[in-house]
Amino acid sequence: MGLSPAYHAIVQQRLPSRLDDPIVFAHRGARAYAPENTLANFRACLELGMGFEFDVQRAKDGELVCIHDDTLDRTTNGKGRVADFPLAAIRELDAGSWFSPRFKGEKVPTVEEVMALVAGHRHKAVLVAVDLKAKDVEAKVAAMAEKAGALEKLVFIGRAISEPAVRANITKAFPNAACATLANKPADFDEALKAPDA
Repeated sequence: MGLSPAYHAIVQQRLPSRLDDPIVFAHRGARAYAPENTLANFRACLELGMGFEFDVQRAKDGELVCIHDDTLDRTTNGKGRVADFPLAAIRELDAGSWFSPRFKGEKVPTVEEVMALVAGHRHKAVLVAVDLKAKDVEAKVAAMAEKAGALEKLVFIGRAISEPAVRANITKAFPNAACATLANKPADFDEALKAPDA
């Protein structure tokens, strides 16, 4: 089955050199190579020439960090909810040893660090999915991306998919931002692509 004309145009705009190739996103990064949602992981993805998906949570002090769960328990040596700890405390945690001893000391990255990595990497033809888990962070994340020069490499998912207001907030402030909506089956593509701000 071919791409719908609208989807074809979006891919052509974002990744003209990859139009005929599959667009590969590593969910939470390349988890076969490095601990999920870490800079080591995302570097591995970029070195392999593929995009990745990362998750955005808010720390107690409002700082934005890259971690999938709303708790620290599974992927760090900490315990408790991400939202109950300030960034400084989260940055003291080990986010790598659970995966392998060679990643001991790997930190939970800030969203700003991820944006800098994406913007500065030599591979241009990658697309990175930003899963907005926390509420009311979309404007701040998009602003960080634009400041870093990474906005054109991103597509916003998570709350952007399920909440039209989130998409509207992003695209009103940043018209060049790409937001996703969901098509559960091929017949849904054209309708999904008509969604405002998607």
